[in-house]
Amino acid sequence: MARHGVGLLALTGALLCAAPSRADDARFEAAECLLAAAELIAGGAALDEELFARGWPTSPDYRAVTRDLAGQGVDAVVMAYLGSGCGLPLGSTSYQRARLERAPGGMPSPVALVRAELAAYRNAAGATSLTLPGTFEPVGVPFQRGKAELERAWSPDDLGTWRWREGAPPRHTLDALAFALLAETRFARAKLAHTRVEDQGGGRKATLLGRTGPEGFFGLVALHAAFAKLVELPRLVVDARAQKIMPANELGRLDELRYHLPTAWTTEVGAAGLEHAAVDDETRGKTYLFGQAGLLLALAELADLCYAGPRPARDLLVAARGPTPGQLVAFEAGLAEQALDAALFVSRSLRTLHVNVVQGRAMSVGSLELGVRGNTISPRDVGLYLLALDAFRALKLPDKHPRTAELTDEQRKADTLIRSLGASIRAWESDEPGLYDMYSVADNGRQAPTKSVGAQGLAVRGLLVAHRHAGQQGDDAPFFAAAERSLRWLDRERWDRSTRAYANAETKGKVAVLDAVAVLGALRAMALETGDGRYLMRYQQYLSSLGAGGLLRPGQDRRAPGLAAEVALRSGSK
Repeated sequence: MARHGVGLLALTGALLCAAPSRADDARFEAAECLLAAAELIAGGAALDEELFARGWPTSPDYRAVTRDLAGQGVDAVVMAYLGSGCGLPLGSTSYQRARLERAPGGMPSPVALVRAELAAYRNAAGATSLTLPGTFEPVGVPFQRGKAELERAWSPDDLGTWRWREGAPPRHTLDALAFALLAETRFARAKLAHTRVEDQGGGRKATLLGRTGPEGFFGLVALHAAFAKLVELPRLVVDARAQKIMPANELGRLDELRYHLPTAWTTEVGAAGLEHAAVDDETRGKTYLFGQAGLLLALAELADLCYAGPRPARDLLVAARGPTPGQLVAFEAGLAEQALDAALFVSRSLRTLHVNVVQGRAMSVGSLELGVRGNTISPRDVGLYLLALDAFRALKLPDKHPRTAELTDEQRKADTLIRSLGASIRAWESDEPGLYDMYSVADNGRQAPTKSVGAQGLAVRGLLVAHRHAGQQGDDAPFFAAAERSLRWLDRERWDRSTRAYANAETKGKVAVLDAVAVLGALRAMALETGDGRYLMRYQQYLSSLGAGGLLRPGQDRRAPGLAAEVALRSGSK
C-alpha cells in the first residue's frame, strides 16, 4: 500500500509550483479564503466524476484542474486552516463541553476529550503517518483574519508544525463562520463518502474511513468543527430590542422580527464557557445579506449531509448518548434536527429582514440597521441568496418527520422568492449588457460605476437557479437567456487572450480570488446545465491560468498551504 500522507499535502506539480512573487502573501481573510475553498471543492474530484459519468473530457489537462488543483490543492488549504489555531480552539466550544458531560468517566476536561477523539479519528481513518502532538487542536470558530506564517518549519505529516504564529485579532464575523461551515461541510461530504479495506496483518482486515488516512482523518475533524459551529449559533442570537447578544435554547421558534444573528462579535473563554459580545463599531445592529445567505447555504448543505449524505458520513450520526469507549467517532443524531432548526430560522430571518416588496415585486436588500432596510443591492448578494434558496429548497426530510409540513411551507415561500429575485437580476441584465456592482432597490437604477467579474459570475448562477425552478424551456426561458447573454458579455469584455483569464477592467493583470471563483462557478454550472463543452473549455483554461498565477500556495518552510487573496495573471499561461 502506497504511503499517501506526503503525496496528498506536498502539492508538487507544475501548476502549483509555478507561483509568482505574490505566492508568498500570507494574508488570511477567513470569509474570502474559505468561500473560495468551498467553491473549489465543488470543482474538484466531484466534478471530475461528473464529467466521467457524462462521457466528457477526463484527460490529463482536465484532471490537472479537477483532481489536482481544485482537489488535492484545496484539500491542503482546508486542512491547514483547521490546524492553524487561527480561531477559538475546538476544546473551548459549547459543543465540546456538552460532549464532555456525556462522555465516559476519566475525561478531566473538554480538551482531554478532544485529544481522545483525535486519536480515535486517526485510528478510524488509518492515518498512521500523521503525528498528533499535544499542541495540535483544531479550530472551532475562525477569527475574521490572520496571517498564515508558521511558528516553525512546515512538515506535512507532523501536525505540530501547522500552527500559525500568534497575533490574529480575536474578532469573529458571521460571514467567516458561514463560509468555514460551508467549506467544512463540503470537505467532510467528499472525504467521508469513501471507505477502504486494508490488510492489518495476521489475516486481519479493517474497513477505514476515507480514500487515504489523512483524508479520512481530516474529514472527521471537519465534520466535528462544523457541528461545533452549529451548536454555537443559538448562543450568538442578538435581541434587537436590547441590542445585545442573549443566548437562546433553540433557533427555530424565535421571532425573526426581534432576533437575528450578529455581524461581528468577540468571545471570552471563561471557566463557565464562552461569552460572546457584539462588537461596538459600524457593524453593530446591522445584518448583511451576503453573510446571512452564506449561512443559509451552509446550513442547508449540512442538514442534507445529515439526512441524505453518503452512507459512511451518515453512519457517524448515531442514537448513542454520546461518545463511549471504542466509539469516540460517533456524533449525536440530534445534530441533524439542530441543523434543520437553524436553517429554518435563517431562512425566515432573511426573508423578513432582507426582502422588501416594492411596486408589487419582492426585492432583496443588502443591509439592515436597527429595523431600517437599506436601499441598495448587489447582484453578487442576490446571486448567493438564490444559491442558498436553491439548496434550502432541495432539502428533504425522512418519511413522517414531524417538521415536514413546516419545512414544506417555508420552501414554498422560497420558490416565490427564487422567481422574484431571478426576475430582478433579469431586469438589470435586460437594461444594459453587463451587470453593475450595485443597484437601487426602488427603481433598479445603477448605484456603482463598475461591473466586476464576480458580480457577473454569481448573478449567472442565480439566473440558472431561477431557470430551473421556473420550469420554462426553449424560447420561453428568459432566465436562461439572460444568463447566457451575461456570459457572452463576460467573454467579450473581460476575457484577456494574453493571460487566458477573466479580470476586472480596473485591475488588469490581477484578479481577486472571490471574483475568480465566482466566474469559475458560473462556467461550471452553465456547462453542466447545457452540456456545451465550450463552457467547460473556458473553465479549464481559466483555472489553469489561475493555478499558474499562484492561486494556491504550497506549504513550504514557514508558509502554510493557502489561497492567494489576489492572483497576478501572467501572459502566456497554459
